[in-house]
Amino acid sequence: GSLLKNPKYPVWVVCSESHFSVFFSANLDALEVIVYDTITASLLSIWQNSEGSKEIDLYYYDELAKQDETIRLSVSWKNSNSHCGKGPMDPSIDLTPPLEHCIRTKWPQAVVDWNGSDPIL
Repeated sequence: GSLLKNPKYPVWVVCSESHFSVFFSANLDALEVIVYDTITASLLSIWQNSEGSKEIDLYYYDELAKQDETIRLSVSWKNSNSHCGKGPMDPSIDLTPPLEHCIRTKWPQAVVDWNGSDPIL
């Protein structure tokens, strides 16, 4: 069961909107991310890329949607003291895309940037 959220390769099968699709990362280091723990209020560990950024890119593919464009989601992390922008702690969000909820089952403090793509509701 532990390989469902922590697979050998950064590929996650997602059941959303009554069918299966996939998230994947071209970066194997995406598996090493451990985020700020709001329960214990401590930084457990966090992966940083070579530029020092606390961000990974996830690509989303949905065969049934007949995608014409690549959907790249940039996922970043901020602790509760430095949180800004629209993310998991923002009460002004009325409609959070289901895919963001899926991402937050693995990384609860994730802030998702759709990079210009229309969020899939």
